[in-house]
Amino acid sequence: MVSHWYNPAYLIPIAELSKFGNMPEEVFQEVYDLYVACEKQPVRVLKDITGMVANRILHAQARECFYLAEIGAALPEDIDKALKYGPCFRNATTGMLEVADMGGLDVWLAAEDNMFPALCNADKACDAMRKLVAEGKIGIKSGQGFFDYPEEVRAKAQDEFYKRLIVQLKASKYYERRA
Repeated sequence: MVSHWYNPAYLIPIAELSKFGNMPEEVFQEVYDLYVACEKQPVRVLKDITGMVANRILHAQARECFYLAEIGAALPEDIDKALKYGPCFRNATTGMLEVADMGGLDVWLAAEDNMFPALCNADKACDAMRKLVAEGKIGIKSGQGFFDYPEEVRAKAQDEFYKRLIVQLKASKYYERRA
């Protein structure tokens, strides 16, 4: 069994569990139930696919964000704002498939047929990120990435990041879809 937790694992509730038919069902269920008892949100990954489920969704979204930054469609802070107060705001409480059902699959079909040809479909990381990494600008641990993190604000920036995750974790207790 493969078990994939998101970082930081003590704050992010998801735990993906591979279920490829290579173990007895009762063993899988025992691990699944243990994760639930630990207040994790286990996801059954039914096929052996690269990246499992959550990382595939994350990196599809990230690819478009990095592309938008690379082509100068918006400033990095505005791309993050669009994500935080748009799709991520809604998707924090509602999964993508439920959102599509609520908006109407006919509307989503028309929007996707219109937009998909214009989306980034790169098969490798964007050149802007590749350039930053080559320059040693690897994010908060180096002091610079898409944003600057001067030494005097790094600890505070990380602390604020974790505080936001804690607030989100507490709020997530109310996310369960009740039908």
